[in-house]
Amino acid sequence: MQDASKLEVVSLSYYKLSKKFGIKVKNTGKVTAFADAELPDVSIAGITKTLRYEGVKEVEPGK
Repeated sequence: MQDASKLEVVSLSYYKLSKKFGIKVKNTGKVTAFADAELPDVSIAGITKTLRYEGVKEVEPGK
């Protein structure tokens, strides 16, 4: 089975007040894509960890 999906990371932001990261992606492919995110080796207060998005986001073509 061939995967025809194509996602592009548009931006990565950190929101200080809510202490959360935001990742904006764009589906540049011709089919619906499903995205999840992982930020490896993030250092917070001297502790290095991997942050993950809990779940999967459906992204329509062109969105």
